[in-house]
Amino acid sequence: MRMYRRKRIGVVFMLLTVLLLGSLIRPLRAGETGKIVGRVVDKQTGEALPGANVLLRGTILGASTDVDGYYIIMNVPPGVYTIEASMLGYQTRVVENVTVRVDLTTKISFALDQEAIEGEEVVVTASAEMITKDMTATQAVVGSAEIEALPVEEFSDVVQLQAGVVQGRDGKLHIRGGRSDEILYMVDGIPMSDVFSGQNAVEVENSSIQELQVISGTFNAEYGRALSGIVNIVTKSIPDKLNATATVYGGDYVSTHTEIFPHIDRISPDGVLNFQFSMQGPVPFTKKRLKFLLNGRYLDDDGYIWGTRIFNPQDSSNVSFDDPSKYIIEATGDGKPVPMRFFRKKTLHGKLSYQFSPTLSLASSIFYNDVVTRDWSAEGNEFTPENEFHDFYRFMLNPDGASKQYRDGYTILTTLDHVLNPNTFYTLKLSAIYNRERSFVYEDPFDPRYVHPNRFQAPFSAGNTFYTGGTDMWHSRRSTTTLGAKFDITSQVTKTHQFKLGVEFRQHKLDFTEFKLIPKRVGGVEVRPFQPDIPPRNSPFHNRYTHRPREFAAYIQDKMEFEFMIVNLGVRFDLFDPNAPVPTDLGDPGNPNKRRDATIKSQISPRLGVAYPITDRGVLHFSVGKFFQMPLFKYLYANSEFEVEIGRLKTLMGNADLEPQKTTAYEVGFQQQLTDNLAFDLTVFYKDIRDLLGTEIYQLTRGADLYARYENRDFGTTRGFTFALTQRHSTWLAASIDYTFQKAEGNASEPNAAFVDRKRNREPEKRLVPLDWDQRHTLNASITLSGRGGRFSVTLLGRYGSGLPYTPKFLNVRRAFENTARSPQTLTFDLKSHYDVQIAGRKLSFFLKVFNLFDRKNEIIVYPSTGRAGFNLEYRQSSTPKGINTVEEFFFNPPHHFSAPRQIRLGATLTL
Repeated sequence: MRMYRRKRIGVVFMLLTVLLLGSLIRPLRAGETGKIVGRVVDKQTGEALPGANVLLRGTILGASTDVDGYYIIMNVPPGVYTIEASMLGYQTRVVENVTVRVDLTTKISFALDQEAIEGEEVVVTASAEMITKDMTATQAVVGSAEIEALPVEEFSDVVQLQAGVVQGRDGKLHIRGGRSDEILYMVDGIPMSDVFSGQNAVEVENSSIQELQVISGTFNAEYGRALSGIVNIVTKSIPDKLNATATVYGGDYVSTHTEIFPHIDRISPDGVLNFQFSMQGPVPFTKKRLKFLLNGRYLDDDGYIWGTRIFNPQDSSNVSFDDPSKYIIEATGDGKPVPMRFFRKKTLHGKLSYQFSPTLSLASSIFYNDVVTRDWSAEGNEFTPENEFHDFYRFMLNPDGASKQYRDGYTILTTLDHVLNPNTFYTLKLSAIYNRERSFVYEDPFDPRYVHPNRFQAPFSAGNTFYTGGTDMWHSRRSTTTLGAKFDITSQVTKTHQFKLGVEFRQHKLDFTEFKLIPKRVGGVEVRPFQPDIPPRNSPFHNRYTHRPREFAAYIQDKMEFEFMIVNLGVRFDLFDPNAPVPTDLGDPGNPNKRRDATIKSQISPRLGVAYPITDRGVLHFSVGKFFQMPLFKYLYANSEFEVEIGRLKTLMGNADLEPQKTTAYEVGFQQQLTDNLAFDLTVFYKDIRDLLGTEIYQLTRGADLYARYENRDFGTTRGFTFALTQRHSTWLAASIDYTFQKAEGNASEPNAAFVDRKRNREPEKRLVPLDWDQRHTLNASITLSGRGGRFSVTLLGRYGSGLPYTPKFLNVRRAFENTARSPQTLTFDLKSHYDVQIAGRKLSFFLKVFNLFDRKNEIIVYPSTGRAGFNLEYRQSSTPKGINTVEEFFFNPPHHFSAPRQIRLGATLTL
């Protein structure tokens, strides 16, 4: 029966695709390009000039005017262009500095003089409007030049600076009050979010980015799989001229806060090392038809949290005696400092493009990344309000016993662009995405360097102490593979109607293995000496599964550009097949005879956005939309064997039959250009969020054992406004400031909140409370001063955030309602400066970056007993550690409670 149903659904897919494609007589790569429109007239008479040629210099893009003098140039990659209009008998007119943005329309019109001198041309520089008249929802667009000027390292740093974006305590980003996994990351029109964790799956370096677009409003129907926002990255086009750059820098943390960050005063110029290169241009002897791009980066960052190798994993201690003089503490470490939160990565971005003809091109890109880190915020070690200490913190004196995380993967993207006529083109994309994450101390689970679990459990039982030996026994390996095909077609059917239509299919494969090593036993007797072993598959400490879900989507969008109004109207259809079983008897979930297939989920999402220009420098817009997102794979498929650990509420189980999460979003905004170089944007927004992921508690039919299962039970609302004021770069000054006020409330901040509450004998919240990332006031400001014709510049960036909420507690007993208190505010200043010199006709640029310029101790994670990061009242009630450290050393000023101290980086870039 299920096979028959799937065949019927496949037929529906095909019919829907054919009908949608056939609905357009004349069929922009969605999310990757913009367009230029305008009119060419006679300057003296004002009459239209049909047949005039309008070209983008340095490209093959252009158009001819129609009988009314209008032209449209579609499928224009984002960037800055020079555009010319020419006609026999008239002067050629050239407009420089024309900016094109993704999904937006740039209007450039020409008034041509009759030619007096043959070959004469008039050159002017465009002064782009600072408001976007066809923007029907809030979006921030940051170009490559702006990214280059900012004191940032990763594209996520740029995203964080946009209005409506807040960074939580765990470092993850939230857009307009949503959870961190409600953001869709896209690269060159393809979704790149990790379907398991929800975070970005591709390492795209800033040097590869042509334009970064953050859509925090009600995005159009071409975008799906997101509730809160879209981060859309468009990589650089390949130029016609060969060029290359090489960048190197080094640096370290420079701080005097040794009371928080041990060994931070040991300054080394290679504490952070970075090497980057880029080469791009045409391949010789191909008449510039074949072009290539190659970007690479190697980064080695020791981080700012250091441990001390007092103990080795093989050390053993015995502090069970009452007399301290009898303690046996084996400490064979060399006493050297060891980076506890290092980060090392290698990335590569390669691209080949071939222009078969002016109307047909093929491009193929590959992204590769290889990351090794020991990150306390890594998956499996995430911060929650109920657990202020990570296990990693306890490894500060035994650093070699802590796990490392390994992430690697590649993405291959092939794109075919075909222009059918001046008003119609289509794009076909094929993609393959592979990501792998692993976590362990030693890769081989049978490595003899693993030691008995009691090595580090014994000191732990003595109280608040650091581990004096032992190894983390958890092993995890996870890989996701996604094969995708996406077809988009765009047609400017009339001067006012542009239709976009697209269909997409994605096939996933998820492999997951996780286990905790145990002592090997033979015949029920533990083997001596210790040998590590993998627990059996039916053990709660061994989870392994493979799933192959698939999804389909289709959308149609009509952009209507009238003289008095712009309307974006669209609808999207999404379908998801979890392709996995679920238990039919929740009182007996482990029974293999009580299973059924999870149902296929589908939803229709209408979207509407309207922009209404009220003056030549002012635009009012409003938009509304419904948005759906399937829960992440880690929630759908967790504990796929449906095993329940014996004991009171120890098991958390996935649910492949989860429904899509839903949001209804509204916004109203106003843009106004005040002067030639000054403009502001004000937007008010509201979101109603339903069917968010939470947990329900179930009891087994036989016995009193409980377990938790993911269900669509949580809800929330967010509301607020954003204000942005921008001073465009003039002769020597550029500045911007944006402010966000928002209230993000819900019944739970995390999907497992109800599970945690029940474990602590608390009733889960049923009312709206501030969410963990409910930062009411957020302010970002930057100012750039430049001189010497752009050869010198300095940028100062400031970020302010009001305190995040926390729940007051003492001895794990709540003293107030959830998240009713606030931690201290945060304030950070960063700086970047550069100076260019010419050497043998080549540009050499020296630069300086300083992060946390004033070395401020921002308190990120706070103790619930005090609301401060460095002091905990509970230490007075804590048992005294035996022989390793004092209780004050354990509780006071833990380094992971604070933001990173000041860091200085100095480097140079050579352009060839």
